[in-house]
Amino acid sequence: MASGIPVLAYSIGLLSDLIGNGVAGFLVDIGDIHGLASRLLQLIEDPRLRARMGQRGREEAKQKYSVTVIASKVRDIYAALMEGA
Repeated sequence: MASGIPVLAYSIGLLSDLIGNGVAGFLVDIGDIHGLASRLLQLIEDPRLRARMGQRGREEAKQKYSVTVIASKVRDIYAALMEGA
């Protein structure tokens, strides 16, 4: 996502929370080879869709997963733990 490339993956684990099907890429059911191929062709054939999804993914990665954001969250966790000690 951070590289600005749409994600195409199987819907497994937390990927559906991270990606958002149809927002920053596409998720397909596990083992759905035809669905995977169909979504891949859709991305290949539609450069505007690729650009839009890539941009959304990049923005989301920056807002939620940048080093600054993660460091702040870790700092807050440690501060909360220290207060409880």
